[in-house]
Amino acid sequence: MPLSRADVTAIMPHDRSALLARLGVVEPTLLAAGTEAEVYALDAERLVKLYAAAERSEYFNTLKAFYANVQAEHVPFKLPRILDVVQHNTLVALVEERISGQPLAAILPTLDGPALRHAETLYLDTVFQIQALALRTPPQTYLLFDAAGISSTASQSFAEFYAALLQSKLDQVGRFFTAADPRFGDKADALLAAIRAAPSAPGVLVHGDFFPGNVLVNAAATQVCGVIDFGSFTLFGPYLLDVALAFGYYRMYDQQRRSIRAALLPAVLERIPAGDHAQFFQFLLANAIITANLYARAPDPRTDGHFQWAQELVAAAAYWRQALR
Repeated sequence: MPLSRADVTAIMPHDRSALLARLGVVEPTLLAAGTEAEVYALDAERLVKLYAAAERSEYFNTLKAFYANVQAEHVPFKLPRILDVVQHNTLVALVEERISGQPLAAILPTLDGPALRHAETLYLDTVFQIQALALRTPPQTYLLFDAAGISSTASQSFAEFYAALLQSKLDQVGRFFTAADPRFGDKADALLAAIRAAPSAPGVLVHGDFFPGNVLVNAAATQVCGVIDFGSFTLFGPYLLDVALAFGYYRMYDQQRRSIRAALLPAVLERIPAGDHAQFFQFLLANAIITANLYARAPDPRTDGHFQWAQELVAAAAYWRQALR
């Protein structure tokens, strides 16, 4: 995958204070803190995101240009708009327009019954609506961030690019999956072949990191206000990729995630033409493999929580049957 993520724990207090003061934030109000950034209120209309990633100023300027290039007139939610990119020592600050709402991930644990079903419907509605986003300037690479041009749209089909991406990750992590399932190598080869043989489909904007934390909703979770954090994993390809990610990432660290996925799956599949079900499962399995060692801090990723999530998906025989039928 493209660029590794910033690390919020690397934000130094003195740099934080200096940069926030430079931006006019006198009494910092922390709105959120994730693995990558801290988010502060600048005023009622703007917020500030702090990243310990000074070397990535060019990345953030590219992201600013990307948001300006997106046409969002045909979706019922807002996208971020970056107003400024400011660097100070080890930190970079993004000044963005403030979108009302709170992450769906924060509200889901409080919901049950019809309210939870409605929130899940909104979640699925939104990931399907993303394909209505258009770009004013067509992309030259499948990956939004691809300075080396390995994902050039002129030299390869999306299927060729994505199969190569999967193969590169199998070279890194395949042996760990094989240790749990001696048949994994044969299944991975079949998955690669299926992805390479996929018919060409119109490319659309794929968020790439679509999960409840990046969907902003109103307090009652009855309306989606915005979708945030396009970036390192954003690409251009089949809409089914985003649908597969949205399903796989839904409440992915919940203790009951297996039963949660089982309950959500019929609602996902009924929205997809039957002829596309196999590709949905292909993307689900491929993404689990591609992101398996994303957060691992050791060469052997098997003790990492994200790898364990990926292993759980890859171990699901029903998903392989659907993907390779």
